Amino acid sequence: MMAARILCLIWFTVGVLPAAQYALPNGDASNNSVAEGAGDADGDIFDELDEGFGAGRGSGSGPDDATTYWVTTSEAGQPTRMGLTNVTDPEVSTGHVIRMRTAKNVSGGRQLDALIQLYEGGSGTSATETFTDIDNIWTTRAHAVSESNADLISDYSAVEIYSEITEVGGGTPRIGWTSAHEFECPDAPGGGGSIFIITHNDD
Repeated sequence: MMAARILCLIWFTVGVLPAAQYALPNGDASNNSVAEGAGDADGDIFDELDEGFGAGRGSGSGPDDATTYWVTTSEAGQPTRMGLTNVTDPEVSTGHVIRMRTAKNVSGGRQLDALIQLYEGGSGTSATETFTDIDNIWTTRAHAVSESNADLISDYSAVEIYSEITEVGGGTPRIGWTSAHEFECPDAPGGGGSIFIITHNDD
C-alpha cells in the first residue's frame, strides 16, 4: 500500500508590479496675489491645475499650458496651496514626488524663483525645493521627497501642495505662470498568497 507523506508547505505572495498613486488638486486651500490667466473663469484655482502629468492621471492627458493656468499679480511672493485628491498610505517611504509646472511670461527681465513644498493638514513640512531663475519655457519641476520626510506623513488624505513664485532683484518686472500640481507615491500594498503542498508517495 502506498502512503503519501507531506514533505513541506510552501507559501508565496502573489502581487503586482510596482505602480503609483497620483493626488491632484481638488480644492483651493489658500491663495494670494494670483489671477486666472486662462481657464473657466469660475474663480477656483484647482480646476486649472488638475490635468496631471500623464495620460490617465488627471482630468486630461497632461498639463494644458496654453488654456489652463494662473499668473502672479504682485512683485512679492505669490503663494497658492492646493488640497489634493486622496491617496492611500503606501506603507513605504520611497517613491514620493511633488511636481509643479511653471514658466515666466517673457524671457529676461527680473529673476523669478519658484518654490514647491509638501504640506499636511495646513502645515508646511521639510519637503521643499526652490528652483531659481526660471525661464519662459513651460517646465515640469519635481522635488523627490526624502525617505525621512515621507516617514513624517501621518495622514495621506490631508496632503497638500504649496507653491510660490517670487521676483528677485532688479530689472523689468515679470509675471509667473503655473499650470499643474501633482503628488505621487507608490501604490498601497495588496495581493494575496498561495500554498503549494509537496508530497512523496511510499511504495
